[in-house]
Order: sequence, then C-alpha cells, then structure tokens
Amino acid sequence: MPADTPLPLSGSVSGGGSCWLSGQAVGFQVEGERLLVHAYASVAAAQSDAARVACSGDRVDQCTLEWNTEVHYFRVGDQVLVHMGSPAVGRELSAVLGAPFAGPGSACMAEASALAAEAARRVDAGEVGTIRGRITRGGRALSLAVVRAVGAGSGDLVRSSARGHFELRGLPRGSYELRVALASDEAHPLWTQQVEVVTGQVTEVDPVVAP
Repeated sequence: MPADTPLPLSGSVSGGGSCWLSGQAVGFQVEGERLLVHAYASVAAAQSDAARVACSGDRVDQCTLEWNTEVHYFRVGDQVLVHMGSPAVGRELSAVLGAPFAGPGSACMAEASALAAEAARRVDAGEVGTIRGRITRGGRALSLAVVRAVGAGSGDLVRSSARGHFELRGLPRGSYELRVALASDEAHPLWTQQVEVVTGQVTEVDPVVAP
C-alpha cells in the first residue's frame, strides 16, 4: 500500500508519547481489530521512530508495554502501522503491507526463535560453559551490579556479590556480549565485552568499570 494512500476506513485521532511512537496516529478498525496508522514528515523520520521498537514489540525505548493480544508493527514509506489483534488478521495485513518489522511474524522474531531452539539443543547436548569474574570500580568491588550475557540464544543474568563476584553457569557454547549495568539503569551498560563460551570450560572475565 503506497504511503500516500489513505486507508478506506473511518477512525479517530490519538496522541503519542515518550513511551510510544511519536507520529500522529489515526485509529481504524480492521475486521473488528485495532489498527493505528502513525504518519511522519518523512521516510527517515518513520524509520527512526520504528527503530525505537524492540523486536518482540513489547518495548519502545526503555518502556515495557503490556499487551493482551498479539501486536504487529509494519512500516510503509513514511507511515508506521501497528495492528493489535489476532494472528489471522496479522497475516492478512502482512500479505498487503509486507512482513512486520517487529512482533510475531517478523524476521527478527524468527531469527530469535531459531537461536533459542539451537541454544536449547546445545544445553540438552551438554554443550555449555561458564563465565565468571569480579567487577571493580575505582579499585573497589562493585556489588549488586546486573551482569547479563546476551547471545547464542540466551540472555541470562545474575547480580554481583558484595565482593563483586559473579558467575553465569550453563550457558550454551557460542559468542556473547557480556554487559555490566547498575540495577537502577540496566538499559545503559557501564561496561561491555565480547566473550566466547567454550563447552566444559570456565571463561574468566574481570570487568573494570570506569569511576
């Protein structure tokens, strides 16, 4: 559907916010289900706003959204369309608009599912390893920091001890980004590093966080 073609439906105007898309939104009903069409001044603006949406569709920036139905996000030219409803209507919209960029049916969700399946296979096969270490900041132990290993179909996390120690066990073998963040601001890691997990081995990493 071309970006400048209006949907042949009546709707109402709703606003955006910091925890939602910023484009002016018009709401429609498609087979009794909600469809929001967000309009932007340019294709680049629509792309920029779409980039704020997490692959799963349950987060915009650092705001977590709770849905009681499936949500599919589409981008067509200078518009971002958000469908809230059934998988069946989502598939019908996909046939017209193309695959969603976030939510069920998106390429990134399919990739995440494949990675999760491979991670489960590696765990079942015993192809797991461990990352452990000690976090310091300004020469002192950093306690209760959030340590997350992201990658290889996993997103495991632990908190560092009072002496800064942490250990992530049972990680499927593969490459991870190890992140250290404060519990009050997990969205902005203080330290990151690529780490390789090898079957049956312990990888020692001692993050040094800038003061």
